[in-house]
Amino acid sequence: MSFVISASQVTKSFRDLDVLRGVDLHVEPGSVVGLLGSNGAGKSTLIKCLLGLQKVDSGEARLFGEEAWDLSAQSKAKLGFVPQQVKLFPWMKAWHVAEYVGAFYDTWDRELVESLFDRWKLRRDAGVATLSGGEAQKLGLIVALGHRPELLILDEPAAAMDPVARHEFLRTILEPVSENQTVLFSTHILSDLEHVATHVAFLDEGRIVLWDQLDELQNRMNKSLEDIFLELHHATAL
Repeated sequence: MSFVISASQVTKSFRDLDVLRGVDLHVEPGSVVGLLGSNGAGKSTLIKCLLGLQKVDSGEARLFGEEAWDLSAQSKAKLGFVPQQVKLFPWMKAWHVAEYVGAFYDTWDRELVESLFDRWKLRRDAGVATLSGGEAQKLGLIVALGHRPELLILDEPAAAMDPVARHEFLRTILEPVSENQTVLFSTHILSDLEHVATHVAFLDEGRIVLWDQLDELQNRMNKSLEDIFLELHHATAL
């Protein structure tokens, strides 16, 4: 099996704090994976290690079969990423940011970008410095989706959005998913995840303590995802 994302016994520490303590995660093409965990569980650190933004202390993190820390330009071009805090160019207009980013991609889909501006009611002439947190997240998502990446990685992508905007966003990330397109997103909003995820990964104290298909997990345990999460978190805290 060829995995889009592969993490094997990944560890990462900062001074005396062990954040990741042997993470194993293997994601097949076409999966929509919700990464769950309490604050401080290590979700953002894991995402950064998977993207090669931080070097693992030990173990192995790979994307598209390549070591994450040394990704080729071809693999980087297949990636889309939106961090928890979107930082763009404050002196630009929103549309100029999209045009600027699009110039770096041969696969840039201008029609898709136009439709997302309209669907999410984001003004093209809005100054980036004037955008609200939710609007900045929308713009970050647009420029991440514009080249139709094979792998989309999102760190709390809808945290600053209102419920209506979150619903539209969730519909959008499902639309491009096909056999060769994969999504990994961290979230603390369990109801959002239940609408879109095919798989869930629970990260607790630096380890993946549960990895399963969402439908199978819920059918087997006959509980809501929130109840499963709370029960698992309580069990690991004992």
